[in-house]
Amino acid sequence: MKHDIEKIANDLQESSFNIHKLDKENFSSLGGDINILYLEDKESDASLVKEVLDIDDVNIDIAHNYELAIAKFELKYYNAFIVDILLNDKYSGFDYIDFLQKMGIKNIVVLTGFTNEEVKRKCTERGIDKIYKKEEIFNLINSGGGNAKILENLLFN
Repeated sequence: MKHDIEKIANDLQESSFNIHKLDKENFSSLGGDINILYLEDKESDASLVKEVLDIDDVNIDIAHNYELAIAKFELKYYNAFIVDILLNDKYSGFDYIDFLQKMGIKNIVVLTGFTNEEVKRKCTERGIDKIYKKEEIFNLINSGGGNAKILENLLFN
């Protein structure tokens, strides 16, 4: 299934779609649900992160591949996106980040099992400064910081 990025971008610009910046100052005052899309191909990692971030008024949707992530994006408004880089797919997380940025999305967090200088460089080139190894999040989980604190660390630190 091919998606015409230009068509999606034009449709979004013509609609009342509102992309707002999610930051620490307005996080608690948004009211209503916070929707996060997590692109992760490993079921076990996706389930663990979803369980940990499962707090009131936060909905985590999982997409296990690029195509599903595109489809979910088209169907629902998301406040933030968590993206794994290495996918068992013909696409990488960078392809999805590029798509999101073409749509004007800024609230992107990279959560990956593998980081090296190339991954960091590609993230920096795209203006992504929230890059975490899954191990770091799992360590936060084990430290018992509380689900809300983990979510805050992930999105804002």
